[in-house]
Amino acid sequence: GPGRERFFTSRPWYESFIAADLQPGAAPLLFVLDDAVGKTRAILPCQRRAGGDPSVSSLTSFYSCDFRPLIAPDADASAVAFDLGRSLVRHLSADAVIGFDSLDCGLTTLQPFLAGLRRPGRALLRYGHFGRWWVRVEGQSFSNYLAARDGALREVIRRKGAKLEKTGATLSMIDAASTAAEIERGIADYETVYAASWKEAEPFPEFQPTLMRKLAAAGWLRL
Repeated sequence: GPGRERFFTSRPWYESFIAADLQPGAAPLLFVLDDAVGKTRAILPCQRRAGGDPSVSSLTSFYSCDFRPLIAPDADASAVAFDLGRSLVRHLSADAVIGFDSLDCGLTTLQPFLAGLRRPGRALLRYGHFGRWWVRVEGQSFSNYLAARDGALREVIRRKGAKLEKTGATLSMIDAASTAAEIERGIADYETVYAASWKEAEPFPEFQPTLMRKLAAAGWLRL
């Protein structure tokens, strides 16, 4: 599940991305690093875009919050990351610009990967993009989680919750145990609410429904 496999580098995520989140004219480009006996040691999901620089970039978009080389768990991660970067820059020597977005600066394999990308004639430029914050909630009940929050927040939740109850609102969870019809109804409800909200229309309208179906198949959906 996502707790053991990072969500934004998981198979359901990339399958959804390829199916419904590629820019017009773009195509997935998966780089696979094998060892001497043909065993896969690393995969780097990328894309080649039509025109402009970077013509080759990570398989990411504004939906993405994480990107990294996918390295076999039994491999020497640092050594494999270096070899992957070195092989990649050789393979893409004809491309003027290669772009990798959403990389975690705290990633242990980042420096070896970047070292592999460095070679005579290839400049390496870094830029700050965004940060991520999260809280670990494994094994914690919602009541315990809420009790640790600020009192003002708890009061807002109490008042809003009471208002919802007066209108007869109900809460239901659609997950992997739900039927196919329930999942599709949940997706339809999600899109109805989204369309009525203040948010702008999604530039890739099929991405969210595709991702929900992939997550349901993987047992990860919580809608």
